[in-house]
Amino acid sequence: MALRIDYKSVIKGTLCNREKGKVTGEVWLRGWNQPVRLDLRGNPHRDLAGRTLSFTNPAPEGPDAAEDLGLYPDQNGKTGDITASRKVRVPTISDEEVSRCIREKREFPTVWKNSLYLEWFSIRNGRVVLEAPGFDTEISEPAWTMTDEEEIQAHRAAQENMVSFLDDVCEIMSKQDRENAPVDFSGEDDGPMDEFQWEKFMKESDRKTDRLMELYEKFGDDPDSDRKIADLMGWDLPDEFFEPPDQDEANDAPAIDTGYEEKDSPSRARFVHNPLSTRVKDLLFTYDLKNQEDGTPLCTLITRLMTLSAKLAGALDRLEGDEDEDLHDPGFTIACLKRCLPILDDALNAANEAGDQEPAITELFDVRQEILKRMEQLRSRL
Repeated sequence: MALRIDYKSVIKGTLCNREKGKVTGEVWLRGWNQPVRLDLRGNPHRDLAGRTLSFTNPAPEGPDAAEDLGLYPDQNGKTGDITASRKVRVPTISDEEVSRCIREKREFPTVWKNSLYLEWFSIRNGRVVLEAPGFDTEISEPAWTMTDEEEIQAHRAAQENMVSFLDDVCEIMSKQDRENAPVDFSGEDDGPMDEFQWEKFMKESDRKTDRLMELYEKFGDDPDSDRKIADLMGWDLPDEFFEPPDQDEANDAPAIDTGYEEKDSPSRARFVHNPLSTRVKDLLFTYDLKNQEDGTPLCTLITRLMTLSAKLAGALDRLEGDEDEDLHDPGFTIACLKRCLPILDDALNAANEAGDQEPAITELFDVRQEILKRMEQLRSRL
């Protein structure tokens, strides 16, 4: 995922594109005794093309950027989207009030503002982003003027660099470079997949999900986000998909009579919880789920138990009335249970670090043995 520089830790910086096809600059951060130096191939957006940008944070604060940032001081690579006029929504209330609104699931007021947006793809850090509303900026006169064609090329290059980064971070290889053919799910007579085929399928799904989340993070406020995300995901969607519905037509559309009434529906599907997922959930609820300090071993234990409970439920819980205790085929269930084991191990490590968690440790060890036993039972059915 992207390495995001907290703008509150930025003191000042410069960016220069006076030489066409090259962007250089410096960013000074709290806690650093030297600047981060940029040496990038490519051009920024038209508002900064051929110009020198100087920016200053009027109120640098927050933790020292040197702490656990993992940012190398020399940033060599390629440009992404670089502009001083990106439109972003900025809250008009304090961070504490925003956090309270999020906890209470309430909307909070925002306004649209121009924001400094610096994105580049470095050799050592991958995608790096600095998004900073409210900075004081000075922009020089241009040493050269970007043409319409060069503007198109700059946007295309930024997009290609983003795709290249996503391909690398998600380990999506091109067809000609693949040593093994992908699993073919189209055959009608191939029979059920085994655990290894399901694992491969799930890993590919994870990569695509990571790719999608990275794009949502970048284009979340963009009014044309759906189209841009679809292009970078490689989805071939018709133009009609991106057209907003006609509000008058939507309001005039007749209600659809489904014949379904919530209170009178005896056939709503219910799940029967598997004893393993129930045990983890019961263990989870022995802890105070609120007021936990982020980053502590106890907080890590609780979050891992939440994840483990959900994944065990997805693998083992079944529909009420289903005679077969397995909702899915054995290969799928084994693959799901395999993915539970690293999470369970993380929970055990966190419990050991937290101290005085012997009951939880004993229970998790027991759950681990039951998972392994269940996997062997399922393998005997393949």
